[in-house]
Parts: sequence; C-alpha cells; structure tokens
Amino acid sequence: MIPRSEAFAAKLQLAGGSLPVTITDLVIEVRHSQVGIERGLPAQLKDDVGETLRAIGPLLAAGFAGGGPSSTFKLKLGGDASGIRITISGAGHTALLPYILLRMIEAQCQTPAGAYEYLLDLLDGDEDAAKEAFSPLDVTADIAAVVVTAPGEPRFPFSITKPPMRPDLPPLTATINIEDDRQVFAVPSADLWTDAVEHGFLTLLGLGVFVPFTDLPHGDGEPQIFTQGNAGPGAQIIVDDWSDDPAFLAELLRVVAGGDPGAVRRVQGED
Repeated sequence: MIPRSEAFAAKLQLAGGSLPVTITDLVIEVRHSQVGIERGLPAQLKDDVGETLRAIGPLLAAGFAGGGPSSTFKLKLGGDASGIRITISGAGHTALLPYILLRMIEAQCQTPAGAYEYLLDLLDGDEDAAKEAFSPLDVTADIAAVVVTAPGEPRFPFSITKPPMRPDLPPLTATINIEDDRQVFAVPSADLWTDAVEHGFLTLLGLGVFVPFTDLPHGDGEPQIFTQGNAGPGAQIIVDDWSDDPAFLAELLRVVAGGDPGAVRRVQGED
C-alpha cells in the first residue's frame, strides 16, 4: 500500500513546487475523479471542510501560521459537482497556512487504517452490517488533483511532509518535551487565549494535522490545554499529554503571547 503522504503528494499540483515567503492570496482546488464524483464525494467533502474552516478561521485570523492578528483575513469555500475550492485573501501568513489546509483536506479525503476494525467492534462483530456500512475514502482513487495557487515573490520549495515552521520558533520548541505528562508555560497575558482559538486548534489536533505526515496517526488520547490565572502578568498555559509535533504547540504559544515566542517561558519543575 502506498503511504498516505506519498499518495497525497502525487495528487498535488503546485507551480514549480514552490510557494511565496508571505502568502496574501491562496486558492486550493480539490478535483475529484470520476469515481469520486459518482460517489457524491464533492458535496460530502464540502460539508466536512466547511465545518472545519468555520472552526479554524478564528485561529488563523488570530495569527496562527501568520505574523500576527489580521482584520483583513478572509476565507471562502465554493465548489460544484466535480470538487471544492478554498479561496483566501487578505492574509499575511507563511507557507504553514497551505500546509495546514492541505493536511486538513487529506485527513478528510482518506479513511485511516483500522477504521473497519473499529466499526466492526462498534457493531459487536457483525461483519455483514460492517461491510454494508463501510464506505472508505481513498485519495488515490477518489481524487484527480489538488491544485494550489499562491502568487508572490520570493518563493521557496514546499513539501507536504515537512511543515515550514517559523525560524524564530526553535528555542521555544526545544523547551517542549513530549515525554512530560504536564507542561506549564508562562505568557504575558491570557487575553488572546479565547474559546474560538482553543476550538480551532483542537479541531486541527483532532484531525491529526500536527502529527508528522510520515508517522500517522497520533498517539492515544487527546492533549488537554487550559489557562490558569487571570489576564495580565503571570498567566499560564497548562498542557497535559502533548504527543504531537512540538513545533505546533510552540506556534500556538507564540500566538497567545502576542506573536512573540521569546515572551513564552517554560515553568520548570512542572511535569
């Protein structure tokens, strides 16, 4: 079986295999194969992606994968009987934005390994019922192409297997240890930790977007992230059971810290 990352990468169409350093406008088109069209998958994908975009829109507007909060960020979803189209304008984001969106699309176009066994268990081992209900999604068969358009210069190579993280994140990322059951981070204020930001981040987390694409799926259970203390000096972000790529947690902390990863401090002795 072709690895998920390779199967999806084979469907990507990106001019020159590159993206601009700063993304202002972005279009991602998912074009289904005839098989996918006959199965009615474009409409299903539009519903699924639409729900996800509503959840993550506030997170992206708050500066996740970008330079900072944006009042001009706009996100639109369209489509027809052959596929869907995501259009973003007024952004000020890095190439991490299309990376996140593409990983989100792939997760909603591919049934994960073990799904049939999970369904069978839910149905108490009734194989006839499981076979009748099971209709797996398959990027290789269902998708004809995923076309990415993002104008701008200068450009640099893009890979779906390597998230293009900010160059100022490594010092903060290095303080995050996936072996620790609990990690506590001090931030200047909790004002930017909103319900909408939390919901958007946890939505991407649940889809497996933050797992290295060569190492799917993420570990058992879901991390818990919450604040402690009021807005103002001394606020803390508490993270329990983080097991995905530390850089994405660092990116969230950067957003909560007002765009400055240097303002985040790991509180020692908390694990």
